[in-house]
Amino acid sequence: MSLVSVLSSAESKIGKRLMTKVLLERVDVEIKRRRTAVNRLQAELEDLEDYLDVLEARRRAAGKGNYAQAEMEKRYRVGR
Repeated sequence: MSLVSVLSSAESKIGKRLMTKVLLERVDVEIKRRRTAVNRLQAELEDLEDYLDVLEARRRAAGKGNYAQAEMEKRYRVGR
């Protein structure tokens, strides 16, 4: 092997390592961003569930019952 081919091979390996490192850093950033989004959505879902509990409690306090899920699905033409 000539010195040129050895140096060329070394540069190629170093370049691949650097690209892999950069790619892994980008993937890590994307994972962190998506985890943040998921956490935000989970918090929003919890808030909505709490609000639904409040609405149901108000309805019961007014002397009215809750709607059955099947009744709401039929009423709004939503199916699972």
